[in-house]
Amino acid sequence: MLRKIFLMLFGLLLLGQSLWAKEGGYTAKTDTNTINQLLTAYLELRNSNPTKALECLQNGILIARQIKNVDKMALLLYHKGYLYRVMGVYNLAMNSNISALELYEKTGNINEKTWLLIDIGWVYLESQRNYSMALNHFYKAKENFESLHNTIGLIVSNHDIGHTYCEMGKYDKALECFNEAARLSVKIGEKRHEADSYSLIGKTYMLMNDLVKAEGFINKAYRNYQQQASPDLMANIYSVYANLALKQGFKIKAIAYCDSALMNFTAVGGKVGISETYMQ
Repeated sequence: MLRKIFLMLFGLLLLGQSLWAKEGGYTAKTDTNTINQLLTAYLELRNSNPTKALECLQNGILIARQIKNVDKMALLLYHKGYLYRVMGVYNLAMNSNISALELYEKTGNINEKTWLLIDIGWVYLESQRNYSMALNHFYKAKENFESLHNTIGLIVSNHDIGHTYCEMGKYDKALECFNEAARLSVKIGEKRHEADSYSLIGKTYMLMNDLVKAEGFINKAYRNYQQQASPDLMANIYSVYANLALKQGFKIKAIAYCDSALMNFTAVGGKVGISETYMQ
């Protein structure tokens, strides 16, 4: 008799869970796992299929809101802002970024909040050429990274500040930032960022029409990228070589570098890089 009562109660429990699931309810653990899966799918799709990637984020946000997971909500909004920025929809990018920033203020996650400041700076830079607001956010991020002892963050913020100074025509200040980033990269053995720093220094010297120094730093970047055997990185450096060749007056050589860049961008499905290479 007791066994029958137990089985009846157990059956009712399962039925209740089944009905709850059909109505859209999930356990918090299952929901968190689903959000993580959607984030993984987003990361895999954001370069090749931004529309599908955005759909993954939207679904994740709905679940995070349902279970009141503020940390996941902030992270999803952060990525949503980034994706909108890459897609060139800057007003929606800023809306998502501000929403994420408000949530990070509540959670007290200084590290994620600081990376978000970088993204907001880029929205100001790309959409409005608002150098003052971009620098304000990049310098605030740099200050936070210093307090967090986050060397990678310091390298990235130096790159972003330097890039802004380049756009302003303040090349000496830009070189200071890029050289500082290179020094920090060497200090922690971060080869990718070291190569990025050399590439940025080379491009700055190109803007200054010092093609000898430009080529020297671009060659240093190329050697570092070669060691990492990444088609995406090689595509970018070939694009830089193409620009250098054009500056030097070697048009046929520039076209050959563009072909190499195109081949590598195609290998990784980099649609933006492919388009830019055709323009180049």
